[in-house]
Amino acid sequence: MPYDPIDIKGKRILVTGASSGIGRETSKLLSQLGALVVLVSRNEYNLENTKNMLDGTGHISVPFDLTNINGIVELVDGIVAKAGPMDGLVHCAGIDYTAPLKLTKYKNYSQLFDLNLFSFIELVKGFTKKDNYSKNGASIVAVSSVMGSIPAPGLTAYAASKAAMDNVVKTFALEFAPLNIRFNTVVAAYVNTEMFKRMSRMITEEQINVLMSKIPLGLGEPADIANPIVFLLSNAAKWITGTNMVVDGGYLLKK
Repeated sequence: MPYDPIDIKGKRILVTGASSGIGRETSKLLSQLGALVVLVSRNEYNLENTKNMLDGTGHISVPFDLTNINGIVELVDGIVAKAGPMDGLVHCAGIDYTAPLKLTKYKNYSQLFDLNLFSFIELVKGFTKKDNYSKNGASIVAVSSVMGSIPAPGLTAYAASKAAMDNVVKTFALEFAPLNIRFNTVVAAYVNTEMFKRMSRMITEEQINVLMSKIPLGLGEPADIANPIVFLLSNAAKWITGTNMVVDGGYLLKK
């Protein structure tokens, strides 16, 4: 058979935010390519729905609220005890928060940073423990946002969390390169997910049209982000680390 650089058959990949959107689409694609997927989300019902959509067998669903920061390392230990050392981690879990500064309270920042950023850091802490990752190396990918580079009014906390994420992976890329663990983000623009649909219900049709006019290739689909995530997990990207890969339909070109 010809060499397939995207071959991830048999790899064990942990996906957070797997109950919907980009996390669900990434999990489905991974399973179609023969990976064993460990699904993590706080929504147990939707998590089981995702699991039922996967190809193959042996996949594991683990209901867990990632805002329980102090329990995350133990979570990863338990996953490894069930599934074996991990080859990859994809952090899709995240929330947004839109409000002017005068209406934003500390708890809003705290909740958002816990899920978007601090849970990722703790996942990495657990993932990189001895015996928790494959000795052949591993790849860790986090979903980021163009708002980390070009924020909009009312997105102080969200934009800050994504800008921090883009820089955290650069630090980790250097720290864990000797262990052959790679770190990258996929920097997405607006994607047709439940989060986007909720936001769309809160603004006018005219405002939606203005948003769409900023994306030359139009609104993205979850698969448009899942595909580069899988690429970064694969051996085709074995010399890529510390990168913020922009996948935005041309959004940043319009700024």
